[in-house]
Amino acid sequence: MRRTLLLALALIGSAALAAPAAAKSKRVRITTTPKGATVHLDDVASKPIGITPVRVAIEHGYHELIVMLDGYRTERIELNVDARTKDLTLELVRLARLEITPVTADTAGATLSVDGRAVGPLPYKGFMVPGRHQVTIEKDGFSPFTDWVELKSGEVFALSVKLEKAAADTGTLFVAADVDGANVSIDGVDRGTAPVTLQLPVGPVLVEVKKAGLPSWSETVQIAPGAKAIARATIRPKAGPTGTLLAIASVPGTTVIIDGVKTGTAPVTLDAVTPGTHVVEGYKKGYDRAQATVKVVAGEQAVVKLDLEIAKERYGSLAVRSSVPGAIVYVDGSSRGRAPVELSKVTLGEHAVVVRKRGFMDFKATCTVEELEPCRIVADLVALANIRVIASPMKGRLSVDGQDVGKIPYEGVVSASTHVLRVEAKDYDPVEDTIQFVASDEVQEIRFDLEPSETSTMAVAAREAAAYARRKIQYAGATTYSGVPLGPGMNTIDFVIGAPYLIEIRGGTGIVDDLAGSVGLRFLERDASLGVAEIEFGAHIGKRPVDAFSIGARGTLFTGTNFSNIFDLGLSAEGMATLHFGDAGAFTAFIGGEVVHDRWTNEPGIDPEGAVDGDQTSARLFTGGRITYWASDSWAFFVDVDVTLAGEDRLLFQELVFGAIDDDPRLGAHVGATFTY
Repeated sequence: MRRTLLLALALIGSAALAAPAAAKSKRVRITTTPKGATVHLDDVASKPIGITPVRVAIEHGYHELIVMLDGYRTERIELNVDARTKDLTLELVRLARLEITPVTADTAGATLSVDGRAVGPLPYKGFMVPGRHQVTIEKDGFSPFTDWVELKSGEVFALSVKLEKAAADTGTLFVAADVDGANVSIDGVDRGTAPVTLQLPVGPVLVEVKKAGLPSWSETVQIAPGAKAIARATIRPKAGPTGTLLAIASVPGTTVIIDGVKTGTAPVTLDAVTPGTHVVEGYKKGYDRAQATVKVVAGEQAVVKLDLEIAKERYGSLAVRSSVPGAIVYVDGSSRGRAPVELSKVTLGEHAVVVRKRGFMDFKATCTVEELEPCRIVADLVALANIRVIASPMKGRLSVDGQDVGKIPYEGVVSASTHVLRVEAKDYDPVEDTIQFVASDEVQEIRFDLEPSETSTMAVAAREAAAYARRKIQYAGATTYSGVPLGPGMNTIDFVIGAPYLIEIRGGTGIVDDLAGSVGLRFLERDASLGVAEIEFGAHIGKRPVDAFSIGARGTLFTGTNFSNIFDLGLSAEGMATLHFGDAGAFTAFIGGEVVHDRWTNEPGIDPEGAVDGDQTSARLFTGGRITYWASDSWAFFVDVDVTLAGEDRLLFQELVFGAIDDDPRLGAHVGATFTY
C-alpha cells in the first residue's frame, strides 16, 4: 500500500513538472493623441486588439505594436512586455494631404508618380508622409512634369498642373534600377539618379546606370515621337549557392538580429544565407547586448550561440530647460522641480518628459538617455487661451483645427494662436470660422448661429408648411362650379334641385394642381314620370392668378336612359370666371355650349309632328351666373340661373316639372348645397 502511494505521488509530480507553465501577461494601457486609433499586435492582418484608449493584456516577451489611424502615419513600436512594462502613450504624426488638379482636360488622366512609384491618375487626392518628395506627371504625347514638393504634417498641399504637348521631335524616357541611388547618364551626360523621367530628342540614346561597388549597366534605347520608352537596369549581383544559419541564446526570449535585421526570438533558423561572415546580435531587457560573428559555408549549416549576461545598472544625464521661467518639470510622471533641471543619475533608455505651467500648453517629449550621450531638451511652451463656445441652437459638436474636442456648449483651452473652429449639428449647415486667440486668464466667448440645412427635418417641414399655406390660399373657395378647380386631396359632394333637371347629385375630387374630376347623377322628370336618368363624367381645369379672381373651364360627357325607350348622349363645355369674396362667398359667370343626341321609340308626345319613333341632335349656346355663400369651412350654398342664347329647342324638354312647363323653357335655375372634405 505504501509503495503504491509513493508511485502515485511520483506520477503526479512528474505530470506537474511536464505541464507547460501558464503564459504570463501584463495589462498595458495604450493611449494616443488623437484617440480612436486601431491597434494590432505583431501582425497588421490580425484582428485588432482595441481602439485607443485601450487597456489590454499582452503576453510577456517581445512584440510589435502596430497603431493605425486614418490621416496619420502608421506607427510600429517594438515592445518588450514584462511585469515592469509601463503604459504607452503615443503622439501620432498627422499625414500631409496632396491634391493635384489638372488645369486642362488634356491633362486629366495623366499618371502621377511620387518618388518613382505610380500612385494613380489625375485628378489625385491622397495622404502622404510629411517631408520632401519628387512628383512626376506623365501622359503619352505630352512633355512630363517633374517637381519637388515639401509636405508638412497636417497641411494640404494643392498643385495645379498643365501638361504641354510634346514636340514632334521629342519623346519620354523612364529609367529605373533594382538598387536605390544609382546614377543615370544619357549619351555620357549625367541626368540624375534612378528612378527618373526625361524628355529627350527622337532617335537612339545610350543609357548607362552605375553605382559604386556594383557592375555598370548600359543599353541603347530608341526614343519615338510623343511616346514613352522604359529602361530598367539590373545591377544587383545575382545570388549564388547559400547556406543555413542557426542562432541560439543562453536566455529564453532573446531577440536575434542578423546583419542588422531583426529576425525573431531565439532559437532562429535563417535559410538562404549568402556564404561569408555575418554579424549576429542578441538582446533582452535586463541583459547586456551580446554579439558574435559566424562564417557561413555554402550548402552547410552554421550554428552560433549568444551568451547574455545580466546588465549592470548604468546611468546617464538629462537636462531640461524651458522657454518660460518657473515651469515644473516631470520625468516619468515624477516632479523634478522648476526648470532648468539637470539630472546626473538617470537610468539609460527612454524617459517621458512633461513641462507644465499654468496658462501654457503642456510640453511633452520622449528623451533617450545614453551612457555617453546626455539628453538635453528645451521646452518651447505655448501660451493658452481660455475659450467658451456656444451655438444657437445649443447643440452639436466643436472641432478645432479638424480635431473633434467635444459637445456644444464647450469650455476649454487652446494655444494662443490662430485656429479654425467648426461647429456641426444634425439638421443644420456646419459653420466654420478662423479666429486669432490671445493669451489671457479671461474666458473668450465665441458664438455660432446655425441655420437649418436644406435637407433637415425642420427645413422640409417649413417648406411643406409654406406649400400648404400657399395651397390653402390657392384653393380656398374652390368648388365644382368655380373658376379654380378642387386642389389635390380636396373632395366635394353637391346636392342640387331645379329645372330642367329636377335632382342632381355630384361628387368631385382634386387630382393634381389645377385639375379636378367629377362624376354625377341627374334626373329629368317628364309628365310626373321618370324622363331620363343621366350619368355624367366631368373634367375641370383652372388657375387662380390672384387671391380674388380665378378662371377655368369644365367639360362634361353625359349619357342617360329611362330604362325603357329613351336614350341620350351629349357633351358640354363651359368657361368660368369667379370673383372670390374671401371666405364669405363668390360670384361666378359662365358661358358654354352643348351638343346632345336624343333617341326614342314608341313614345308619343315628344315629336311635334306626332311620330312615335324618332331622334334629334341639337346644339345650344348658354350663359349664366352663380352666387355661392360659405356658411362654414365645409358647407356652402348656391343659386344659379342660365339662359339659352342660341340653338333649337330640345324636344325631350317637354312636360317638365310635373307637366307645368309645356315646351323647352330655354332657361334653367338651380339651388344647391356643397359639402367639402
